[in-house]
Amino acid sequence: MGGDDSQKLLPWRGILLPSGAQQLNTLHQGLCRAVFSTMMRPINGSERELVRTMLRRKGPQAEELDQKLACALVEDMQDGGMGSIRFLATGNNQPASCEALAEAEYTDDDGVLVSIVVNGDDTGALSELDFWKVDFSPLRRYPLPSDLRVRQ
Repeated sequence: MGGDDSQKLLPWRGILLPSGAQQLNTLHQGLCRAVFSTMMRPINGSERELVRTMLRRKGPQAEELDQKLACALVEDMQDGGMGSIRFLATGNNQPASCEALAEAEYTDDDGVLVSIVVNGDDTGALSELDFWKVDFSPLRRYPLPSDLRVRQ
């Protein structure tokens, strides 16, 4: 291939790439890790308690739920500051059907009603903690479990 190193072919995961492309790919992977690491985070204590409170009446699986929540990874949803999060699945990334597992509401500090839904998929995994403030404004205060009016 001559004396130009940029034209040298390098093995990469079973594919031969020009060395310049290898460097570009390494840069791309680093950028992706940086972007995804800022979006993905462990569920925080307030979110965990909210989900636990809302699902408490759903059956005797509290211990299993606590185990799932203890290691849950989430990402903030782009909802205008209303507080919704998406649970990140491990393993299977196939889309699954979604259903409301629990619903609640509370009144934010500005007097506006906020609807909260815990959604799960058909595999039993949690998929979202979805907030909807009826005037679409950001939350002024994240709810405490004692603020919730859980719908039956």
